Amino acid sequence: MHRKIAILDSYVPDFDNLPEEMRKRCGSVESVEISMLKKGRKRIIDHGSVVFYELSTALSDFTVYCLEILDGSNYTEPKVMIKALKWCLDHDLDLVHTSTGVDRAHYRETRTLKRLSRKLRDKGVMLTAAAGNAALARKGTSSVLLPAALPEWVAFGSSQDGKRSVWSSTGSEVLFTLDGEDEKSWGILGEKMWSGTSLAAPRGAAVMLSVASELETFAKPVRDVQEAVLTVLPFLALHPLSLGERGILYRNEEFGHGSLQPYFDRLKAKKESYDKEK
Repeated sequence: MHRKIAILDSYVPDFDNLPEEMRKRCGSVESVEISMLKKGRKRIIDHGSVVFYELSTALSDFTVYCLEILDGSNYTEPKVMIKALKWCLDHDLDLVHTSTGVDRAHYRETRTLKRLSRKLRDKGVMLTAAAGNAALARKGTSSVLLPAALPEWVAFGSSQDGKRSVWSSTGSEVLFTLDGEDEKSWGILGEKMWSGTSLAAPRGAAVMLSVASELETFAKPVRDVQEAVLTVLPFLALHPLSLGERGILYRNEEFGHGSLQPYFDRLKAKKESYDKEK
């Protein structure tokens, strides 16, 4: 089934303008560049293309709308994110993903972000986001950024070898983790090492879209994302690594329900096999 995804991040050129080696590794993907920034704003080059790459290495048959909301200082304003979400609401999408965010000080904008997020979820659009790199919060508090902190979004943290990355945001909103520390990835500027929940989150987004496909196969509803994941993953006999014997129904503020990295690795291997056969 062909999927349509919006990535809210930094500049990503149309697929044909990506480096040849990156296009080979992504396989056949359609991408469309759309800027939400004012003309003349400086661009950050590599961040969004890495997010795009991580999605593309694990999924097949989809179109990506790359909405540029990060400027050259690696910053976005709430009003720019709101503009991007309004664009998403006006288009037929399966998933909206962002690996960036804003802090919770923007109270008025938070209400607008929540209203738009609720409308997108009511349309059946999945919403996934990086939790942020704001480190460990005090017990009972949260360092998760917006929009990941909103209940309509699935927030992904970063872990490695069963341990939370020290800079990965924590809070009750974190649903899962994936590997996001000192990992090789590709962007416009080539292959290099990356760290951040912004790397872990698109991997989680790929898993979510795959889970939705599994649910549709078994004719189950996909509106409640958390229920969808908890329903399908036990069926696939996959248990999170990070929390050991406590299992998928256990959840804490550092790992959520645990690591989905094994499932992402399976998706990536399946995509590589698919591309070789084409």
